[in-house]
Amino acid sequence: MRKIAQAAGLIAFVQIGVGIAAFIHEFGHWVFYRIQGIPAAISLVKEFPLRDLSVREYAVGSWGGIIFNWIWLIVLCAMIRISASGAGRLKKLIPNSLFWGQCIVLLLYALLLFKGQDKTEFIYAQGLFHLPKYSIVIFNLILTAAAIIFVMRWNRQKLKISTIVIALATGIVSVVFLSLLETYDAETNWRKYPTISVGDDMLYNEHRK
Repeated sequence: MRKIAQAAGLIAFVQIGVGIAAFIHEFGHWVFYRIQGIPAAISLVKEFPLRDLSVREYAVGSWGGIIFNWIWLIVLCAMIRISASGAGRLKKLIPNSLFWGQCIVLLLYALLLFKGQDKTEFIYAQGLFHLPKYSIVIFNLILTAAAIIFVMRWNRQKLKISTIVIALATGIVSVVFLSLLETYDAETNWRKYPTISVGDDMLYNEHRK
């Protein structure tokens, strides 16, 4: 019973990491739009350019979320490495929970694209530098896998059946959590901001119809 309670607590802590990782992704978009001089707003899980964009402007903005997630993952790995020896349980729990939340977000983005659910920002980001299809997602997977291997070694964790079960349960809970967060955000915030055009390619924030 105690192990079940500990697993449930860990899953709950990881959801904080998932929420923060999703926000950091959108914050990265916002920063890259502002660097370009484009007015923009941000909510919990979405960024909003406040004027029509060229395809290039949207592609540059798309890179912001991708790069900020990479930076956040590396920062968390550094925090875990520093706390791996000698730190108290809570000091280890916080960076590890944030780390697993970030990993889940990166893996979910990859899964959505491979399933054919268009993550448009990756398509435009790749197009900016004429990168091959799926190149960003494949790099995400490699970076995430490498980070997980290093973190498990630093924490002296072994891959057990119980670890896999907890990881799967955490992933399922994270999908539900992100869906609920997005639904709440859409109902309370998205309609405040305008629908914009990205070149002649698409409309963004189109739900305002």
